Amino acid sequence: MTKVKSIVLLTRWQEYVYFVVPLTLTGFLITNTPYASKLVAVLIGNLLTTAFAFIINDVEDAEDDKAIPAKLTRNPISSGELSRGFGYLASTLAASGAFLAFYSIGGVTTLLGSFNILLAYIYSSKAVRLKKWPLVDIVSHAMMLGGLLILTSFYTFSNNIGPAFSLVMGVFFISSYGQIYNQIRDFEAD
Repeated sequence: MTKVKSIVLLTRWQEYVYFVVPLTLTGFLITNTPYASKLVAVLIGNLLTTAFAFIINDVEDAEDDKAIPAKLTRNPISSGELSRGFGYLASTLAASGAFLAFYSIGGVTTLLGSFNILLAYIYSSKAVRLKKWPLVDIVSHAMMLGGLLILTSFYTFSNNIGPAFSLVMGVFFISSYGQIYNQIRDFEAD
């Protein structure tokens, strides 16, 4: 049972469900389409993409998080409850599930969803680590956890972004503010 709790903790689902679900639903609602047949697939894709982003971040930051008491107890890789190998497996499963959900929709949704998965990887991966550059961090974070979530949903149902562009930009700027807040909060620890 402890292993299951650790896996659930690794996904950090309670940190993003409250914004992924509304953004995905908003992307659908602003298209004004009565057909929601692909809504479940895009919602699963967006949730799994975000889970992947959080999991890979915890795997890549595990060593650094050991020095921060709050992050040590939140990150099951840092605390030793789960291995790095298991973390990489969990992140691969989440990314693969997200890709399959987007692929089942096809078209622009597959491209945007795949780009968001890639962005989530290069944001945290030690090989690239977009989050190490302050302005790039804010922009990529806002795209990954804001703009691309709503765009992926929107393009599942419509190809005319014109009427929704200002809303997407608003989501981008709100997400940017959230990342600036996170950087200020974590300045001392990180």
